[in-house]
Amino acid sequence: MKHLLLFGFLAVSLIAAGGFGWYSYAQAQSGQNIYGDSLQGDWLNWSWGTTVNFNNNAPVHSGSSSMSVQYNHRWAGLFLHTNSVLNANEYDALRFWIHGGSEGKHRISLALVGPDNAFSNRVPVTTSQGNWTEVVIPLSEFGAIETITGIVWQDFGGGAQPIYYLDDIAFTSDGPPPPPPPAQTNIVIYDDGLTNGWSDNAWGTAADMGSNTTVQGGNNAIAVDYQQLWAALYLVNSNPVQTESGMKLSFWINGGDNGNHQLRVALTDVNGAFTGNAVALSTQANQWQLVEIDLAQLGSPATIGGIIWQDTTGQQQPPFYLDSISLVGPQAPTPVPTDVPPQPTATDQPPQPTATDVPPQPTATDVPPQPTATDQPPQPTATNQPPEPTATNQPPEPTATNEPPQPTATAVPPEPTNTPEPPPPPPANTSTFFESFDGDPGQPTSFETDNIAWTVHSRDANSWGQLPAMEAVHGPNCDAPPATHTVTNYEDTHFQCRNHMMTAINGPGYAMVYFTPNHMVDFSGNEAVIRWDMSTYRESQRDWMDVWITPFEQHNQLTLLNWLPDLNGPARNAVHIELMDIYNNFSAGIIRDYSDDRMRGSDYWVGWENWLTPDMARRDTFEIRLTRDRVIVWMPDYNRVFLDREINPPLNWSQGTVQFGHHSYNPSKSCFDNVNPNCHAGTFHWDNLEMYPTVPFTMLKADRRETSNASGADVFHFNRQSPANSFLRFTAFAGNNPEISWDGGQSWHPAQLQQTETLEGNVFWPYWTPIPAGVTQVQFRGTEPWSGGYRVRDVSIFSRTIDAATAEQSLAMAERAAEHRARPNFVNINLAGSFCTIPQNKPTEITSTADNPFAGYRNLEEPAAIDINRRVANYHGTRPDDDNDG
Repeated sequence: MKHLLLFGFLAVSLIAAGGFGWYSYAQAQSGQNIYGDSLQGDWLNWSWGTTVNFNNNAPVHSGSSSMSVQYNHRWAGLFLHTNSVLNANEYDALRFWIHGGSEGKHRISLALVGPDNAFSNRVPVTTSQGNWTEVVIPLSEFGAIETITGIVWQDFGGGAQPIYYLDDIAFTSDGPPPPPPPAQTNIVIYDDGLTNGWSDNAWGTAADMGSNTTVQGGNNAIAVDYQQLWAALYLVNSNPVQTESGMKLSFWINGGDNGNHQLRVALTDVNGAFTGNAVALSTQANQWQLVEIDLAQLGSPATIGGIIWQDTTGQQQPPFYLDSISLVGPQAPTPVPTDVPPQPTATDQPPQPTATDVPPQPTATDVPPQPTATDQPPQPTATNQPPEPTATNQPPEPTATNEPPQPTATAVPPEPTNTPEPPPPPPANTSTFFESFDGDPGQPTSFETDNIAWTVHSRDANSWGQLPAMEAVHGPNCDAPPATHTVTNYEDTHFQCRNHMMTAINGPGYAMVYFTPNHMVDFSGNEAVIRWDMSTYRESQRDWMDVWITPFEQHNQLTLLNWLPDLNGPARNAVHIELMDIYNNFSAGIIRDYSDDRMRGSDYWVGWENWLTPDMARRDTFEIRLTRDRVIVWMPDYNRVFLDREINPPLNWSQGTVQFGHHSYNPSKSCFDNVNPNCHAGTFHWDNLEMYPTVPFTMLKADRRETSNASGADVFHFNRQSPANSFLRFTAFAGNNPEISWDGGQSWHPAQLQQTETLEGNVFWPYWTPIPAGVTQVQFRGTEPWSGGYRVRDVSIFSRTIDAATAEQSLAMAERAAEHRARPNFVNINLAGSFCTIPQNKPTEITSTADNPFAGYRNLEEPAAIDINRRVANYHGTRPDDDNDG
């Protein structure tokens, strides 16, 4: 049996044999018993998504029974609640025994709950395979909590976890813990086996801790075989290992028969958070290399909870070997034999991966949701961040469409290849969607139009009424960037200034804005084009945009990649284009039956900052071109292709609704690199959205954004009748049986869910309910999952049947699109002191520098540098001088 004491930043103690000279607590003298053969006193089971057996008879730590715990959903939680209010000051620690069952390595986080349903700081918990471990957590580790009404053990892995067991749970009063052990000069981590409390917590990796295939010294080495993309060997120690100035991480590495492995090494603290930059290295075939990395290169942590060796290629790599791993102090250097081969390079690695082109695995410091009450959806602690580590001291692996940084030196953007030919303008009889976002109000004004439906969502329950404040670009009088104004209202997350539209949202736990045009792109014949102008200055790498293209019948108002900590996964079938987080580049996901085949360009790590200067005010043109068997994402004005990939097999659908998204996931978190230098919630500027060929559909928007009244008293009105074949589209947190009335409350009908990959019990759900023709109002009623938790939001009617108003609107839109394409827009751009050179392989004609750009041209005998005037033609504006100064 082991005794384990977990902690955050304060020093604590634990009982173990050998190692660092750990200490133990005395047996509890007084306290509050919570579980011993059964729940004690008025303690109750308020768990969500979890099967709990309080009368399990094996294994048992003491007495006749223990608790077995099985998580049934991502982010599920064991929640023990008491109707009494406990005074936290009367107790020193929470003590319990945990058994990892047949597998161990569970990813669990532990939190206390107060009477206001507020969650304390989280403490990660690990399990040991086949053993009972005593866990003692000083209450100080949970932060400033005065009163206690509950305890939550929550899934922190976001995936399937085996059964584990708990026994003998109590709050104890035993006095303060002893002081921590002193720092050691030379700390051995691996020498023929893991020592001093270190254990294997790898992901996607087969690690043989006793391999004798090749060894550097002694009898054994570690054989590391990555079995998934972005897999990692992760060695953890639940007791913090103290470091000292000048200490190094030292180990030997052998590349096996192939060599040329591309890895990165990083450290984590005891909570699983990265301590600083990672360091890249490569291997040599069949040679042992000594690697010594100064801890200053890894963030100079005062304590270490884990060490990571991670694949950075996203490709299959053969096994390699590690041996003689230790932390070496300046007074005890590791001897280097004279015949040691050259050491691998260990240059600083670009920022940690976090979000967008990797299979869904947790990534560094991302925290899954946290419930805020009985059956409350999990609330995160992060704000637009690619994920925080999930449990048992394990930092999550990279997730979704973002990949670990390119391990090579700074990339030089290659010349684009296979540049697509500019598409011809649509024929006159082809339906086109066009929105110029025109309007010049005197202050930032919520942007609304009949042809775009909005969905604004925030994960944290305490943000459902009002969003966390952020400073959105454009001042209180629509002043030009970098002036800002404060946004807290949902309606103000999409606003208009200076003839364009902005989205701005701050998601400490995760939040997003979606806008959906009332036309589907149609690629049943030729290629479909989606084109828009957008700002390129990003204020956080955890603040990103995307585009979803989905079959009409499967349109999911809350579609979201399943690596993110909220909602119920993506639409069943879709094409997903996503701006990566650490690269200003795009990936594409072909989603079939919820399975994401993620693609990227050959130069995915080369961002747009390599050919343009990111700017808040200037909006550059982006374009998606889609057929059933090909997808292209590029910037036509710069002749730069992000990706050009075949879709194989071809899509079995050829029309889709289009959703533009702006996502925020703890944007203030990752602020250690040049892609994310500012670290705060950002603003995207949008202009001139055009799609063709398209098929219009009827979209009717309700006259109010939401209701929090579960009785059905609130009425949503529409400005005209629903046509035949209509669907009521809305999102709701309304219990398991929300109902709809469209006849003034005389009859009620069950709301129908849209198809989703999962159905998490404590998040908003998307609804897609057939309704009859002629509906002009609706009401909703349901069950409050918990007090104040009921919400119905963002209600609209979608129908493939085109009513007269939609047909008229579509014709007028096509005319505006044609006019927009035909008229250049002259704007002043400050090019003082600039010049251009006529390349030798280009025609020797150049437009004159007169203020009138059509004044003529002159022939040049040879390449020449000339001055450029300030007035230039911009074919992406809407009228002269609209866009001056942003």
